[in-house]
Amino acid sequence: LFLGFGLCATCDSAAVSIFSSIFFSTLCYGSQGEGISLSVEDKLRIAAKLDEFGVAYIEGGWPGSNPKDAEFFALMRDAQLETSKLVAFGSTRYKNVTCNDDANVQALEASGTPSVCLALVPPDTFTQWAKSLIAPR
Repeated sequence: LFLGFGLCATCDSAAVSIFSSIFFSTLCYGSQGEGISLSVEDKLRIAAKLDEFGVAYIEGGWPGSNPKDAEFFALMRDAQLETSKLVAFGSTRYKNVTCNDDANVQALEASGTPSVCLALVPPDTFTQWAKSLIAPR
């Protein structure tokens, strides 16, 4: 279950809404377990069943990480999902590299998904602040 905050991009004001959806990430993270190796065909079948089930977001993997994920996203580009939105996972650009020159950012764009999930590494000041919240007193 994914809980988050969203900004209304189509509203005249910056209205904030709270939303909840099922965000399925096993095609990405679940396939990293020992002894697990999903084929492209496996991922296509699982994605179809998740769409049939009504999962809102399906994280299909990291298109810039390996040829199998790139192939999955290429094949999903023509898929007709009824209820789900396909999400590509990736990271922000590397320091001192423009988005146009970053292979992972370019793979996210080439995936053709309506949404992406980015792994963000917070600045040191944020990290220190966050750690202070959970530090024993």
